[in-house]
Amino acid sequence: MKILSYSSLLASAVIGISLVASSLILRDGASTDTVASAIASPLPSPAASTVHDKPLLTIAEAGELLGLTEQELRQMIAAEKSKLNRTGSFTGEMIPYIKIGNKILISRDGLMRWLDDASRSRREYADGIVTN
Repeated sequence: MKILSYSSLLASAVIGISLVASSLILRDGASTDTVASAIASPLPSPAASTVHDKPLLTIAEAGELLGLTEQELRQMIAAEKSKLNRTGSFTGEMIPYIKIGNKILISRDGLMRWLDDASRSRREYADGIVTN
């Protein structure tokens, strides 16, 4: 009789814990696939989540978003500026930046428009020169 009561108590505890856990999962609207993938995938880094929320990016953040180094992005900005100064005009979108003191900040939304325009016109950057 004692063994039966311990077994019943243990079974009740397991069922109770299962019910609580499943109700928490369902309350948040998550399926078991979502929970499993959330457990399996690493947490995003704080820098990655804030880059997509900020309207202005540093050169390093914009370079990371584009998969470029900070130096490569600086060279591309210099090439566009040089062409504008040399010819007096620039066809298409230029990398959208503002300068505050020595700090260059790039518009995230403008950067996406620039990327689309530069890709469509098959713009090339090489040796400090831009061609489109």
